[in-house]
Amino acid sequence: MFPRNRRVTTAFFKNKKNGGRRLSSTSFSFSYYPQEGVSPSRFAVITSKKIYNTAVGRNGLKRKVFGVLQELLPLLPAHGVVLIYPTKKALLLDSSAIKAEIKNILQTISG
Repeated sequence: MFPRNRRVTTAFFKNKKNGGRRLSSTSFSFSYYPQEGVSPSRFAVITSKKIYNTAVGRNGLKRKVFGVLQELLPLLPAHGVVLIYPTKKALLLDSSAIKAEIKNILQTISG
């Protein structure tokens, strides 16, 4: 299970302002908000009904992405908020392909 202190809170969404850095890969879109006061960095996986109609399918994809993030904890940025938006192509990927895409984007974010 992904640690609670690494997940985005609802307060962030209420106070979220535009200005995040947008990045994308073939199966994911990312929004990165570099906030110095947020340490350690926090993550959220946001799926819509366009991606998968049932909650079971959406939550399964979220669990898969959070499992990959759990493995990549040492590579995660030190601070900030990262929002991950899977596309329909992400449903067809296995964990190793998801890991490769997320690792690539996280390396771009970390600089």
